[in-house]
Amino acid sequence: MQVNAIRKAKDKGHTVIVSDYLSNPPGSQWADYFEQVSTFDIEANIEVARKYEVDRVFTIGTDQPVYTAACVAEACQLPHIVTEWSALRATNKKFMKQVFDNNNIPGSKYRLLDRSDLNNWTELYKKLSTLQFPVVVKPLDSQGQRGIYKIQVLKPDIVEFMNDTFSYTRCDEIIVEEFFTGDEITVSAWVHGDEFKILMVTDRPLINIEPHLGTPDGHIYPSIYWSSHKNVIEEIIKQIIVAFRITGGPLYVQMMINQNSVQVVEIALRIGGGHEEELIPLVTGLDALELFIEEISNNDLDFSTVPLIDPENITRSAMVKFIVAEPGIVSFCKELSSVKAMPGVINAGFYNPNMEKIEELINSTRRIGYLIVEGETAQDVQDKVRSAYRQIEIIDNRGKNLVVDTAKHNSYYHTY
Repeated sequence: MQVNAIRKAKDKGHTVIVSDYLSNPPGSQWADYFEQVSTFDIEANIEVARKYEVDRVFTIGTDQPVYTAACVAEACQLPHIVTEWSALRATNKKFMKQVFDNNNIPGSKYRLLDRSDLNNWTELYKKLSTLQFPVVVKPLDSQGQRGIYKIQVLKPDIVEFMNDTFSYTRCDEIIVEEFFTGDEITVSAWVHGDEFKILMVTDRPLINIEPHLGTPDGHIYPSIYWSSHKNVIEEIIKQIIVAFRITGGPLYVQMMINQNSVQVVEIALRIGGGHEEELIPLVTGLDALELFIEEISNNDLDFSTVPLIDPENITRSAMVKFIVAEPGIVSFCKELSSVKAMPGVINAGFYNPNMEKIEELINSTRRIGYLIVEGETAQDVQDKVRSAYRQIEIIDNRGKNLVVDTAKHNSYYHTY
């Protein structure tokens, strides 16, 4: 997504400076200038912005740099769609939960723990015994399911998982929240001044990888909950926009739904990172990257041209399906050209076409590729996804195909 955004900005005549901690990131070849600076390093990025006398600063498709970009914009007095205040609360779960609490946004009951809490089991037990187990242990400032665990029972070995969670955060605390039993959906919305529009609502089936929290298997459009829960979803989005003081740009919200209630898991002030920049235009006709560049450029935006998604008038279905595989040494990886030529397949790719080793699936970063498929109905899409997925081959040194058919073992798909 970042590469596409860089190219889109350049197509519009902008000079683009890219910062990244890597020495040769993919986006650098498209940039006019490149600085090897971590996107977590706020002061260094402020120096880069001043060095090039930039007019705008942005990030896309990733959480923590949203705060960096907002800080750079405020330090350099640049126009920006996200304030430092809003960005902090959208990228740190401690402050995010405080906003939920103060504005009656439905969310799970939780506790914050610091490192010293892990040294006294009696006190830790008291602190967590008020929560209903199972619980989810999370870093405050990480994404992609890194360092997140689902813990079934309150017993001393929980400390081992919490210590690992601390290894994924730069904060002095972690969060423990009650696990909500239900189905996950994602809401992609756009805010412009005092207006907002919901662009897309998808179901997000999860792969069970306990004790790690389930990682998304894909995104299915349209959500089976959109028609029945439209009013509730819209009201929660309104609450979030007001509570987080959002005045422009993308809003991405993860929610959990069951027969009794809807809860917000977390929010992000960005386009979703699961190929939503491809899925949104496919199902709505709206180029979300184009809209994003226009919004950050501070151009006059005719928001009336942004489509309003009516759940009663959806004419197509689509899915992003992630490719996952067993851990192993890769000896052969079949090209995806034949898969891309199959009916309904819009795009497909491996994140590392030259992969030599596949690691155990413990979070979203261990997924190895994706399919984007469209069809006339949800069942049609699932049939086409399964047909395409069966053609994927990643062979290990024993001749075994490492690709895992997650849909076969995922009861969520039988909802339709």
